[in-house]
Amino acid sequence: DPGIRSSDCAQNPGDQCGGHHLWVLIFGLALSIAFMGVAAALIARILARNHWIGYLGLAVIVYVSVSMIYEGTLQIIGVMSPA
Repeated sequence: DPGIRSSDCAQNPGDQCGGHHLWVLIFGLALSIAFMGVAAALIARILARNHWIGYLGLAVIVYVSVSMIYEGTLQIIGVMSPA
């Protein structure tokens, strides 16, 4: 993430970035915000044209959440059962 890297460069002296530079922090955060805006607009256009992609994403989220709940339940039962 450019935002995290630029804030690290602005805060840590003696690093590869060269020390305390507020302009690096400001530029990196502005660049990160601009990239997020462009990506959000692109994703919104794609989802507006292809509604099925949203349903596919929902199916993936439901599958992963049910899988995590099931596996977590098995782990808890394994820990709580007498040895």
